[in-house]
Amino acid sequence: MKYYCGIDPGAKGCICFLSENSDIEFYDYPKKEHEEADYWIMLHNLYTSRNVVFTVLERVHSMPHQSAQSGFTFGVNYGQWKMFLQFIQKPYDLVTPQKWMKSLNIAKAAGKTTKEVVQSVIKRLYPTADVWGKKGAYKDGRGDSLLISRYASL
Repeated sequence: MKYYCGIDPGAKGCICFLSENSDIEFYDYPKKEHEEADYWIMLHNLYTSRNVVFTVLERVHSMPHQSAQSGFTFGVNYGQWKMFLQFIQKPYDLVTPQKWMKSLNIAKAAGKTTKEVVQSVIKRLYPTADVWGKKGAYKDGRGDSLLISRYASL
């Protein structure tokens, strides 16, 4: 079975494995630094045991309003993901949010934020996807990684 992966590299980031049968698996980025080594080992094992044909890492950068610490953390996460993809030697691409959103016809609608539009697309395409927390809060790392995986499959 073929798999396509999408990665949201943010602090609440996630990688999504989307199968050609639309099976979805999420692996949230660890919240604690001491859990990171096990996370990368687990992902390496998944990549080597599955037919991952293509991965897309969201190409992002720090924003002017972010603190220096936040920008640094963001850069570290992005660098870790990029290094992991180079290490596993599977095909991948770096794609801006604008590019993957445009290809999925996601555009800001009147009176709605981009995040709200993304949520409505997920509800339409993947109504059972596990992108909502226990209290109903949207997990944007999961949602974005799912749609980036869809972009990778196109």
